[in-house]
Amino acid sequence: ILASLLTLLSFLALPIHAQDLSAPGPHAVGERTVSVVRTDGTSFNALFYYPATQAGPNTPLDITAAPYPGLTFGHGFLTQPNLYASTLRHMASWGHFVLASTTQTGFLPSHAAFAQDLRFCLTWLEQQHTNPQSPYFGMVDVARLGAFGHSMGGGAAILAAAADARDDATSKTTGRWGAGLPVGGDGSAGRGLCVDTTAS
Repeated sequence: ILASLLTLLSFLALPIHAQDLSAPGPHAVGERTVSVVRTDGTSFNALFYYPATQAGPNTPLDITAAPYPGLTFGHGFLTQPNLYASTLRHMASWGHFVLASTTQTGFLPSHAAFAQDLRFCLTWLEQQHTNPQSPYFGMVDVARLGAFGHSMGGGAAILAAAADARDDATSKTTGRWGAGLPVGGDGSAGRGLCVDTTAS
């Protein structure tokens, strides 16, 4: 997953010169659960990670380097998105808003519905950017939005990007079974990467 995240950072990161992107970024990370409303009026929860003045739940946004690019993350099959917290915090530490949908975690997920929810996460970021009542008003770089995910979520990210002109960079990572790659020398699973670098 790390290789794809570093590639994604290179497309969406704030200007970074000769820095080790595998190390934590310069920002503390805040986190909270938010409610994302679909166009049909139903809603779902998403985990939200953002650059903050101090680390922890519901901490204030760090506005010093805003506006920040926005990312939506898709979890793997039968995997709760909170299990990716360290990855999502890492992305936020480099100056990104990151939303991870908590939908489609069951045994028979709908990839199309999951892709749509990833798109709704990007819409939520745009809505926060234009809402004067939001603490994120004017803080989202809506010209730099993207999707990434692991396994099933990577596929859903690609489906979301194919249907959404807002997505500037999409990254998909797969484990050794999906990519057919060997286990690494340290026992970690091999990784595959597919990046769509077309900008809208």
